[in-house]
Amino acid sequence: MSLIGQKKYYLIDTCALIHYFDHEEKDVKYKITDEIANKSSFYYIPQFCVAEVFNVFAKLHHRNGKIDAQKYSDLVNGFKYMIKNREILYAYDLHRYHNLNCDLIYKTEHTTPQTKNRKGKTLSLLSTFDILIIAMAMELDKIHGQGNICILSRDARLIDIAQKVGVNALWYE
Repeated sequence: MSLIGQKKYYLIDTCALIHYFDHEEKDVKYKITDEIANKSSFYYIPQFCVAEVFNVFAKLHHRNGKIDAQKYSDLVNGFKYMIKNREILYAYDLHRYHNLNCDLIYKTEHTTPQTKNRKGKTLSLLSTFDILIIAMAMELDKIHGQGNICILSRDARLIDIAQKVGVNALWYE
């Protein structure tokens, strides 16, 4: 995707955002923070992904014990900061146009054979929320101009189906 000289618009999936919080390396985090600071990019997050992110943090702490209380608090507060006032992440609300756009995705999703991911595991079919993320990107394409929105995800099937229906989608590193 080449948007040289243009503002870039991204729709970030839960798994990409969890990856962002899971990595302390500067090169992983620079993209969002630097692009936002110099106003060259704008990041949307589907409203339902907000709840999903909080739930993943809670699961890692309360159920799995993979993070301690301090790390849990830091993650929750860091994410709250990102969505506060919509300055870093704009929580994009679901509306009827997204539901209508889903109809443009179903056939591709249900006629595309399942493939294997990078580790050889069969990819799951898309959830309704995954389909809604693609549908939201379709609507944002109408708002910002075709090709000016890109989904950032770590879900290979979501990226594949999005690309097949004409939506930019990239693997978030």
